[in-house]
Amino acid sequence: MEREEQNNSPATSAEVGATINTVAELAATLLNEVEALKKASSIEFVSGLNFRDAVLRYEIDLIRSALHITGNHQTHAARLLGVKLTTLNSKIKRYNIGPVF
Repeated sequence: MEREEQNNSPATSAEVGATINTVAELAATLLNEVEALKKASSIEFVSGLNFRDAVLRYEIDLIRSALHITGNHQTHAARLLGVKLTTLNSKIKRYNIGPVF
């Protein structure tokens, strides 16, 4: 019975704050994705397009966005991107991505 009462209780200010932060992070990520799509749609096809280079730029932009959103906290950025921390860390090193402000 106590469990039912706890489930129906209003959210604490910490829970509300965490939810707001999560929504803000998702909104920022979505905005960054829209900006990346705008950039991608404005690519000049006159000189050709290298698929690998375009994917690499997109991946670097995603990593930078996640680091910016999380205040350069790699564990949180990895979680936001849905990758393992070791994967994110190796990509940061491989692409020489420094702290994002």
